[in-house]
Amino acid sequence: MTRLTLTAMLVAACAPGTEKAPPQTTSPSETSTNPSTPTTTTDSGTPSPTTTDTATPTTAPILLQVEATPPNPLARLVTLTNAGAADTTATVVYGPDATLSRATPAVVVPAGGTVQVPVLGLYPGVWSLAVEAEGVVGPAVDLATELAPRPLPTTESIADPSTFDEQEAICVALESPPTYLCTDREGRPTLAAPLPGNAMFVRALSDGTFVGHPDGPPYLTHFDALGHELDRITLDALTGTTFRHDWIDEHEVIELVDGPWAGAWAVLTASEERVGNRWVIGAGLIVFEPTTRAVLWDWSSHGASGDDAPIDPLLAYERTGLFDYGDDWLHANAVVHRIADDGSDTFWFSLRHQDWVVAIEAPSGAVRWRLGYQGDFELVDDLDAATPAVLPDDLWMFHQHAPEPRALGNGRTELLLFDNGNARPDDQGRPDERNAYSRALRLVIDETTMRAAIDWSFGAPEPSPDHFFSPAAGDADRLHDGSGSIYVKALGDAQIVDVTDDGTVRWRQTYTTEGELYRAEVYPSLYATGWEATTGW
Repeated sequence: MTRLTLTAMLVAACAPGTEKAPPQTTSPSETSTNPSTPTTTTDSGTPSPTTTDTATPTTAPILLQVEATPPNPLARLVTLTNAGAADTTATVVYGPDATLSRATPAVVVPAGGTVQVPVLGLYPGVWSLAVEAEGVVGPAVDLATELAPRPLPTTESIADPSTFDEQEAICVALESPPTYLCTDREGRPTLAAPLPGNAMFVRALSDGTFVGHPDGPPYLTHFDALGHELDRITLDALTGTTFRHDWIDEHEVIELVDGPWAGAWAVLTASEERVGNRWVIGAGLIVFEPTTRAVLWDWSSHGASGDDAPIDPLLAYERTGLFDYGDDWLHANAVVHRIADDGSDTFWFSLRHQDWVVAIEAPSGAVRWRLGYQGDFELVDDLDAATPAVLPDDLWMFHQHAPEPRALGNGRTELLLFDNGNARPDDQGRPDERNAYSRALRLVIDETTMRAAIDWSFGAPEPSPDHFFSPAAGDADRLHDGSGSIYVKALGDAQIVDVTDDGTVRWRQTYTTEGELYRAEVYPSLYATGWEATTGW
């Protein structure tokens, strides 16, 4: 059996002049009451007098040194030091009020080396931490966390709270001050990473870090769960594009997780072109390698500058949707990357002012199809019927946000999105504000038959008790365990709502002071924020 000493030290960037807490040592009474500690070896590898061949554990020194809290005050960084002669697997076990019910992911600590481990989800209070290695838990040390006063959401569990995992994280980008804030299902804050400006969204990446675009600063900000900013990426750094891109759009940046560009990022852009006698804002996309900034591919709805023509006639400048928004012709508010069943690389754009989700093929840049009112698909009652009935136009999505596709195979895709419902048409095809209502909407689309069907929705016209209306922003996401979906009612008393497929509302969280929630994410835990990227959802 390997005999080693594990040393755990809490460290963080120390602010100048910050006093350091003195090292805490294990007292004889703690040693006697905590026999489950790692074994100890001498420098020569010979068992010390307190170690027997049956591996009776002795006290392993644990040094706690809190220099300063990281930018996210609800986390700590732990350094595991292996003084033994062999590599070993270790984890940090921790919990509130002297319990050790949680654990960080296991790491291999090399012999004579160190590994740093972030400890996350430390909502305000007193926490105990210890090292566990080879089934042996060392003595615990205590620390306290706190969060500067700020308005927090109110939380209501309609379902039995025990049905929810205590380590789930519900995360949103908030204002005043700009923060990426996560809470648990009880509404306790578990992550508070400062942002350099108000951000509409933050995306989790597959490596556990995050990226967002603050409103105001002209760059993407890349940061970790400790709140440390890792990088800033400006548009000027992305050189070698084919098309014109005037600014980074604040609505979207994603990580590509499959296909030839796996590992690259894709960011929405915008550019303004003179078309005839008017200025028109178009949507663009740049796919780039985030470390080198190398541009791999780019696209613009304008196509080549100065020819008064869009890149594809299927995105005609003349089409305005049901409302004419003047120069804001498309208003792209989301993009997702998909490998089609035929192997094609595609990007799906949500074009709010066209009431469409549009698939763009790469590298050609051609429009593959347009989904929605007056698009390329029929909306029918049953995809498998021999002669399905065509549904009324007002059942399409209107001014939608946050499409989230999932491949079903055989040319079919499940598409969950937030249907804002602005300007649903009447039977004459005119916008009818009296018919405005919002929905979380799940479609199944069939690219073989070019038909779509409604698989599920939540939200209904008045006077239904399920009626709600969010004219801007909004989100809809699958839950990681498949138990249901969440949607975001973005304006007024902004809410995040957990609803099952049978329409049962299980849980809701309300923000009364933020004005608008653009998106929300639910992660299995703060150690599994990249679950959507790694599953392809």
